[in-house]
Amino acid sequence: MNNATVEKSIFPREETLEGFLLKITKQAGDIAGRLFGKGIGKDTKKDVMDYVTEADRAANRHIVSAIQKRYPKDGIISEEAEAINPFASRKWIVDPLDGTISFTRNIPGFATMVAVTEDGVFLSAAVYNPITGQLFSTRKGGGAFLNGERIFCSNPSELDGTIGATTLRLTNNTSRERKFFWDNFTDIWGSKNTFLYSGWSAGLAAMLVACGQADWYVRFNNKIWDVAPLVLILAEAGCTVTDIDGQPYPLTPNSHIVAAPPSIHEEILALARRTILL
Repeated sequence: MNNATVEKSIFPREETLEGFLLKITKQAGDIAGRLFGKGIGKDTKKDVMDYVTEADRAANRHIVSAIQKRYPKDGIISEEAEAINPFASRKWIVDPLDGTISFTRNIPGFATMVAVTEDGVFLSAAVYNPITGQLFSTRKGGGAFLNGERIFCSNPSELDGTIGATTLRLTNNTSRERKFFWDNFTDIWGSKNTFLYSGWSAGLAAMLVACGQADWYVRFNNKIWDVAPLVLILAEAGCTVTDIDGQPYPLTPNSHIVAAPPSIHEEILALARRTILL
């Protein structure tokens, strides 16, 4: 595929909502990418594992400024700023730098993620890795794409032999992540042959599932911006994407996401739900 074809397929007509979303996601990611490995400082936000850098702020400024200029009445929910027009029917949900910890350690595992919703319905989303140039994208009903090429999740016949993907943040002995990924793997899943990949970026880990390189994705206690850009991409790639109760994933804080091909989703969901009840 020649470059002209790739550019045309990655960036739909710029005047469309989807085209605008993809453009600003890539531009903001490239801003962060140019700062990668430059030794920029970091500030602690809430705890010793919650950082913000100038790359987060610069990427966020670019996205927010572009949205406000193009769609001034829209709402914006971002990890790095106060909500703007929070009661607007159409909202942009932004994580300007997903994987800040890896960014600060000079590990190339981070992404810029943006989604747009209207009245709670996902319209379009993108996840961009500026180091590899991978741009994952979707619009409702339009399929999921990686750099303009259609992608699909896997289709395993059973859980045995599958690969899970997530990010782990184990801060104390009572965390659900610890219970699920340690206790369940040894106690509940002892009869299954599975492999777990823990990435540096929630978004990039989920994209492994979207393109069939991993098979399922579970993540607990998410902020809205942690997974909102992932939900539609995973669904359009063929995954069943729900909360812990098996309902469509909600745009509410501290929700738990379970995404997997339909063939194994119920089994993954049951294990995740059992974890919550432990």
